[in-house]
Amino acid sequence: MSATHRLRHGAVRVGACVLLVVALVIPTSAAQAAAPTAATLAATAPARPQAMSVVSVVGGTWTSAGSTVTLSWPKVAGASRYEVFASREWDAIPTMTTPTKTVTAATATVSGLAAGKEYTFRVVPVNSAGRGVGSARIRQITLAQGERWYTSAPAATGQVTVVGASWTPSGSTMKLDWADVARANSYDVFVSTSFDGVFTMTTPTKQVSRSTAEITGLKPGVKYTIRVAARNNLGRGQSANRIPHTTRTQSDMKYPWYTSRPEATGLVTFVGASLEKSGATLTIDWGDVKRATGYNVFAATSFDAAGKMTTPTMTVRSSKATLTKLRKGQDYFVRVVPTNNVGPGVGSARVAHRTIAAETSPGKAKAYSVMTWNVCSNACSGIAKRKPIIDSRIRELAPGIVGLQEASKYTKAPAGYSFALNGQNDILVRNGTFAKVPVRAKVQTTGTKKFASRYASSGKGVAWAALRHSSGQYVVVFNTHLVVGTSKASTKQRQYEADQLATFVNQTMNQLGKSNPALRGASPVLLGDFNVSKGREGDATASVLLKRGWADAFDQARSLTGQHYNSANPIMSAKPVVSVTWGAHVDKVMVKPSRTIVTSWEQAGKMKNGRFVTPLGSDHHPILIKGIFR
Repeated sequence: MSATHRLRHGAVRVGACVLLVVALVIPTSAAQAAAPTAATLAATAPARPQAMSVVSVVGGTWTSAGSTVTLSWPKVAGASRYEVFASREWDAIPTMTTPTKTVTAATATVSGLAAGKEYTFRVVPVNSAGRGVGSARIRQITLAQGERWYTSAPAATGQVTVVGASWTPSGSTMKLDWADVARANSYDVFVSTSFDGVFTMTTPTKQVSRSTAEITGLKPGVKYTIRVAARNNLGRGQSANRIPHTTRTQSDMKYPWYTSRPEATGLVTFVGASLEKSGATLTIDWGDVKRATGYNVFAATSFDAAGKMTTPTMTVRSSKATLTKLRKGQDYFVRVVPTNNVGPGVGSARVAHRTIAAETSPGKAKAYSVMTWNVCSNACSGIAKRKPIIDSRIRELAPGIVGLQEASKYTKAPAGYSFALNGQNDILVRNGTFAKVPVRAKVQTTGTKKFASRYASSGKGVAWAALRHSSGQYVVVFNTHLVVGTSKASTKQRQYEADQLATFVNQTMNQLGKSNPALRGASPVLLGDFNVSKGREGDATASVLLKRGWADAFDQARSLTGQHYNSANPIMSAKPVVSVTWGAHVDKVMVKPSRTIVTSWEQAGKMKNGRFVTPLGSDHHPILIKGIFR
């Protein structure tokens, strides 16, 4: 072994001396463990804060120096401070590097904000190691002057009403009003031409601080939909129901503005008709409706269709309308709905009338009047007292021809009149206006006929007379009283009698024409008590005559008076018996449409102040028509 050799424990012998080596010999693995690596340094460095949770807006104020918003959040593990970012722009927040405010507590009040504006906020936790994951963005509208901070959303907005509207050359306006909403600082008003689109709008048409708003610059005559929602610091409450409003036009300005709908429409009455080259017409009339500025008129050829219609046939401003371009000889049902700026009111009942089927040309023929009246001389008591009333009314109306039914006890003609035929069914003529046609070739020019009892006891038959007008015109009048009753047997008997009546008229006219050339061109007219009305279901009596070429003068008349007041008055009341849908008249004058022009039809019971004048002459009222018969 050399003089210099390694000893245990680091001693080295040099010659006789032993030296202590100070240098420390460290194994290689130990040296590596002692040296700090990058991973070691990373493991021992402080960790960044944990991620932020939800940030809430817990308060706010308004000051003259600007509005404030107070934010709060749960403490974040590892965070020594918090950076608060605020911006008017939603998309700007993620890119901001300089915080609006830095705080150490888990709350912050951001001040100096613009009043009544929407801000976006975000909070980021920070410590010495850097920033943690920030919170989600939240929006908040700052308080404006006079607004309060609430801890719950506003209550629902109630009914919104359009309380005013106007037109100007720069556009139409609407004024809205609604009740104050609890916990509301302001209101968002949405206005759109789309009914559904008003709910998808995110930006309000107008924001107001009070429960009223005026919207300007709207298009005239356009239907808008309106929605209002209350707002506070927590957002919008439930909005009001959508309401429609059609803006005013220049022409609308002459009509009043209302805050409630019109009242209901009363009874609609047909007052006129005509035949034009473009088709038939019907004119209707009704009482003015309170608060109505217009009327929607619905017309259809069936009762059900008139009730289901949503698009009006026409819209008018006055309480009268003429329907044009209608089919000839067709029933029409009409309903009228009043409207104003608020909306439609309650519509009328559906009423009906038939258009004129055909008319003759007037030529040189003279118009005259014909009247029918059931005077009830047998079934009703007191004919002696009632006869002066009957006579007085005949003289007042001055018809050229009068047909009386149930007249066996009516034996003396009123002054100025003579009997062409006196019996159960009387025919009276006005002296100087009509005269009986003399018998020629032994063919009688007056007579009566009783119909057979086929299904039930028969009615009172028919009386007839050929008459000459002072102008030289001829007419043959048939005065009938068909069987009364609503039983199945009575109904069949009445239909049978109607058919027999039509046949008898044809036979009589043929015989008269053969005996007297002047009567070949005479016009036949039926009048009497037919004991059936248009309102009676299941009774085809009128249809029988219609198929035989006859029409009710009621349907053919160019003007109508008293459509809804029934000619029958069973209890002899001064109050009119009203039939709504049809004029339920059992007393009729029937004509050949192509041979007549019915200029007027009237329920001719004498009236005053909407009631019949008493005492009454009968349990029926007279029907008076005027026209040309060729």
